[in-house]
Amino acid sequence: MKANSRMLPSSRRPRRAIWRRARRPLLLLGIPVLAVLAAVAFWLQGGRYAATENAFVKADILQIASEVSGRVAEVMVRDHAVVAAGDVLLRLDPEPYRLAVEKADAEIDTARAAVEALKASLREAKAEAQHGREPLDRRHELDSSQPTTTSSPAAHDPIQRVRDN
Repeated sequence: MKANSRMLPSSRRPRRAIWRRARRPLLLLGIPVLAVLAAVAFWLQGGRYAATENAFVKADILQIASEVSGRVAEVMVRDHAVVAAGDVLLRLDPEPYRLAVEKADAEIDTARAAVEALKASLREAKAEAQHGREPLDRRHELDSSQPTTTSSPAAHDPIQRVRDN
């Protein structure tokens, strides 16, 4: 038996020697070849095609936008929730709009007051014009009621009338 036990290690020695000699070239060539093969496989499998794992690629998802700008005060729905037409999705902060309405109301009141003031000044101007027209009408009546005493051509000439006065 001792002879058999001595033979086992000697029979393993050539295998170890072969492994030692072959290990260096295998590692120098094998590892880079495996790395290149892994990189090629990774490139072929990914990156060229869009893929998803949640099965919602063909679902109807829409973006929404409001007709007015403003700060969102409250969101009424969650992401990916099913909504129907007419559902309230969010609420905007009403404060800026309330202030704008109050400002517009104040501007309307100011414009109405300005219109009333203009109407009053128009009535006043009409009254003054009527009052100023009465003496002119009276004078015109008096001038037309006086008979013309001269019938000479010089009486009808305006330049001569200016010279006479």
